[in-house]
Amino acid sequence: KVMLKNLRLLIRAKASAFTVLVGPLLIIVLIGIAFSGKASYELSLGYHASAPNNMTAGFVDSLKQSSYHIQEFQTEDDCVKKIEQGIIHTCIIFPESFQLNNSQGNEVRFLVDYSRMNLVYKIIESVSGRLDIESKEISYSLTQILLSRINSTIKDMNYEIKAIDGLN
Repeated sequence: KVMLKNLRLLIRAKASAFTVLVGPLLIIVLIGIAFSGKASYELSLGYHASAPNNMTAGFVDSLKQSSYHIQEFQTEDDCVKKIEQGIIHTCIIFPESFQLNNSQGNEVRFLVDYSRMNLVYKIIESVSGRLDIESKEISYSLTQILLSRINSTIKDMNYEIKAIDGLN
């Protein structure tokens, strides 16, 4: 009975009925407008490669296929300044000789805007995943080259063994 009485009072007063029914909808619409916008969802990455080569170009091309906005910088300082200004979220610094080599380790550095912590780990995980995929693709291609050379050597050895048997 108390609830029914309160509902009748709410319906009689038009202003309070409007506030109770339309108020929450208005708040939801205003919050939606505030958070809608391309800038809040689009992640931007910058990179600096002091000596670009095929590996850096391939890696950057694979990042461009994702939904990230990619921008190249001439110096590492320019990249850091753009992070401080909030223009980009992450800067990837490639080493001078970024190539697959057993004698040296390649260290790719990520400079990140830590004020947006919710995006930081997403970017690092995504970029690291792409780097891992690139590494696996390169390992696979090098393994194929190695196997083809081993097969070629075996064929050459068999030919040489037949030639030696013919001489004997």
